[in-house]
Amino acid sequence: MHQVAQDAIRYFEGKGTIAEQVALGEYFAIVPLDNSSWCTCDECQKLLAIDKNNILGQHFNCGTATHYIWNFVNKVAHEIKRVAPDKKLAALAYHVYAYLPKDIKLEDNIAVAPCLHTRNYWAPGMKRNEMMLYKSWIEESKSSGRDIFLWSYLGFPTERGLVTNFNVFPGFNAHAMGEQMRMYATDGVKGVYLCGLSEQIDFYLTMKLFDNPSLDTDEILDEFFDRYFGKAAEAMKKFYLKIESVYSDPANYPSYIQTQDAQFHQTRELAWKYLGTPRVMEELEGYIEQARLEAESIEEKERVNSWKIGVWDYMLAGFNDYYKN
Repeated sequence: MHQVAQDAIRYFEGKGTIAEQVALGEYFAIVPLDNSSWCTCDECQKLLAIDKNNILGQHFNCGTATHYIWNFVNKVAHEIKRVAPDKKLAALAYHVYAYLPKDIKLEDNIAVAPCLHTRNYWAPGMKRNEMMLYKSWIEESKSSGRDIFLWSYLGFPTERGLVTNFNVFPGFNAHAMGEQMRMYATDGVKGVYLCGLSEQIDFYLTMKLFDNPSLDTDEILDEFFDRYFGKAAEAMKKFYLKIESVYSDPANYPSYIQTQDAQFHQTRELAWKYLGTPRVMEELEGYIEQARLEAESIEEKERVNSWKIGVWDYMLAGFNDYYKN
């Protein structure tokens, strides 16, 4: 702990960092390796034992190492504060140390970034768990003056498809994302790290709302589709909104996802048995074909075709691969 504090102080004194340490400006990052291979000494195991049941349901984000990690971070922060009171540590609220430690008074020079699976809230239990931990950090920050940032996983569900080798049902999520952005602004979140990038329109919307969270989601979508697709705008917007409504609605997922208090990611079965059903795919095909007929200019035709290739053909390949077996 003392060594980490000294490393941070060295950085704040302008002497740089050692290999693989991360620091920028007024912040020195303190985040453990991305695993749970903890120390086996008696002192560390005693701290870990405090939180052995600090988990709600079966979630990735929980608190089974909350005292272990936040006690360490707090001690480092205390040492830094004595020497460099205007500097800060940057820490994540992540995985087994995502929950706020309610019986530890954290130093106010610790900036915290809860890590949220913001595109997976079609799983109600997952949304409840992550909104609970997010709000607990927000409420604590109001009394402590703590800087709150976020780590947002925008790469899902595409990342799961890449890792497990299947074509996903797209995670279009504009309206839920708009609500989230406005909530962050209201709650005083100072910044968001995007872990992965969402699709074209969702990323565009994200950037617009980061710039001005008071903007209306539907007005942004209307402007985008009208200016991007021209004569084909109405059909392409229907195409987008159909995918969004299917992806975002918990009712379109199997009952165990709606009732189980656990974390879920999209799977090949979820994508094409429950979301991209034959009826849904037939409706989507109608919209994309209508758009191809209505596009007039070369630019409009090219843009519709880019979505046909990048979205529709990709989906169709995933659908056909699932149903051929």
